Amino acid sequence: MLVKRNIKIGEVVSQWDKDGDGTVDKKEFRQRVLALGVKADPSEVDSLFDKLDESGDGELDIEEMKVTLTRLRESCGKGNEDMEAQISKVAKLGKVAKKAQVVADDAMQEFNAKPLEDER
Repeated sequence: MLVKRNIKIGEVVSQWDKDGDGTVDKKEFRQRVLALGVKADPSEVDSLFDKLDESGDGELDIEEMKVTLTRLRESCGKGNEDMEAQISKVAKLGKVAKKAQVVADDAMQEFNAKPLEDER
């Protein structure tokens, strides 16, 4: 959603820390992730938070959030590039397949137009 909406990481992080203590707790994290439009169950978002909370203190500091969101955005961008490359390859293969079908159709027409040895 960050990439799709072209949202800057710094803006997100500063908005997420509503109480200004320099950290984001699980509740703030869940609310903000879901507010971005991420289609996920709240328990899935909580699970993600738990994985990111390496210290286990129930909070993510702002620097951790910046690093995490930057990595997510970069990996999403890479995924989009890979997907676009695959789409391009499929489109090229589709063109080749169409050309092959035309050649095959022409060959069948030519074959069907020639009389068989027995018919002569």
